[in-house]
Amino acid sequence: MPQITIDLNSETAQRIKQLADSHGVPIDEEVRNILSQVIIHKGHIAQFETDKPDARERFERHFGAMDIEYAAGADNEQIDAELMTEYSAAQKEN
Repeated sequence: MPQITIDLNSETAQRIKQLADSHGVPIDEEVRNILSQVIIHKGHIAQFETDKPDARERFERHFGAMDIEYAAGADNEQIDAELMTEYSAAQKEN
């Protein structure tokens, strides 16, 4: 198995030791686990980055327009008027 030597600051080394102790494994095994998780996670991110154009294309297929057969305003007065009309109609039905 290939080996590497890494110089760490004391805070990082202490944190790794604490993690190793909490998991009940030697420090070198804890470092291998951490590195494996990071590499696997980054690999998924890279894969997702390559999938983004396809995902966007699938998502954009749902875009479109809807004909509601009347002009709908986007100003507050028009929205309030439409809400009152709908509310009044619902009250009349009850």
